[in-house]
Amino acid sequence: MHPSPVIIGIGNPARGDDGAGRAVLARLRGRLGAAATLLEHDGEVTGLLALLQGAPDVTLIDACLSGAPPGTILRLDAARPLPGELRTHSTHGLGLAPAVEMARALHTLPPRCIVYLVEGAAFELGASLSPPVQAATERLAARMLGELQRRRSCAGRSLQ
Repeated sequence: MHPSPVIIGIGNPARGDDGAGRAVLARLRGRLGAAATLLEHDGEVTGLLALLQGAPDVTLIDACLSGAPPGTILRLDAARPLPGELRTHSTHGLGLAPAVEMARALHTLPPRCIVYLVEGAAFELGASLSPPVQAATERLAARMLGELQRRRSCAGRSLQ
């Protein structure tokens, strides 16, 4: 069990935009101190389910193919079922949405579970992040830093 929020970057950085989740973690690394635990994952469902179990506060970051313009960032609260039409690009089987729903069915979904998805464009083996996804990872890392700072400030005020 992790006492701090857990941020899991999902994907394969050797497959272009599929590495978006891990690219966000790379931008966060060294900037959070003890504010969060950063974990990389390839998206394999049973391993992902194990990471979710017992964690009270998790943020998942992955690439997706939803039909939005490349680089679009989607934020979903997993307290509600994820949209059925959401299809995360996956080199690892089922994908993120089915894993989250499986955790819900097994009653192992964290009480707070936020999902960030970055719309990808290129998933070829050996490709790097496409320019729109590269820019989106920068925006998302900044957004997450701000969100963690606000949450810590609110928690500090409520303890006084």
